[in-house]
Amino acid sequence: MIQPKLVGPKAGAIKYDVLTALNLIGLHGAPVDQVSMQRLSTLITARYNWRREELSIGQRDMARMLCVTERTIKREVKRWTDRKVLICTRA
Repeated sequence: MIQPKLVGPKAGAIKYDVLTALNLIGLHGAPVDQVSMQRLSTLITARYNWRREELSIGQRDMARMLCVTERTIKREVKRWTDRKVLICTRA
């Protein structure tokens, strides 16, 4: 299945659908999932590049943005990749 790029007409609606899905996962999950999905939604809103389809931000910047430690970010990224909510293409 070929996935369309999330740019151009109707792209805004698809972007909102992605963010809504993440928030729903958080709302219906355990308390740890609620915080985790909220953090991911914040990062996507702030730093996701929809044209290149990637979230490119360093762990230090993530930690500073979310007011947590770098170790917390490492655990969060591991949680997101384990749940397949986020796919890591480059370390």
